[in-house]
Amino acid sequence: MNNHRDDGTFISGFFMCSLVLLSGYCGYWLRDNGFKLNIQMPKVEQRR
Repeated sequence: MNNHRDDGTFISGFFMCSLVLLSGYCGYWLRDNGFKLNIQMPKVEQRR
């Protein structure tokens, strides 16, 4: 096995890390611009 040749794991790891950082940045950017996602959960009714 040749350890000096990149088989794509570095590039794919770098790409995934970049996507995670970019999604975090975009989330804060959306929040700072006033975008809010309000989820209304209905109350659970208990029947006896």
